[in-house]
Amino acid sequence: MGGPATAMDNYDVHACIGTGTYGRVYDCTSRSDGLQCVLKQVPLGGLSDSDRQETLSEAAILRSVQCEHVVKYVDSWEDPESDCLYIVMEHAGDDLCVLMKDGGGTLCEEDAWDYLLQVAQGRGLHSSTSQLTLRRV
Repeated sequence: MGGPATAMDNYDVHACIGTGTYGRVYDCTSRSDGLQCVLKQVPLGGLSDSDRQETLSEAAILRSVQCEHVVKYVDSWEDPESDCLYIVMEHAGDDLCVLMKDGGGTLCEEDAWDYLLQVAQGRGLHSSTSQLTLRRV
């Protein structure tokens, strides 16, 4: 007989698509509606109280942001068993590195301006709320 259901049970977690200083990011699929998402796993163990609180507040900031130029927040939870914060966001598609590799190592000028505009529009939202949050892994 299985243990109690957890928030993680709502997702099928697939391959790790990124790792960094602050955690790992996985492809995942919502079991309820089939939405392609990413799951960010951020270890909280070893963080100072202030760093832990800052990390946990990231989910609240993401939850409050609603802008077509910012990747959509889906879900988040803190798991005491693994001592990790999990944040689920919509899947934004290929990253800039993949797009450049597909283009032979470069972007055409039109695409470069399009990506720059998207970044600037997302940043404008954060400056209007006096919050600057840079996505990190």
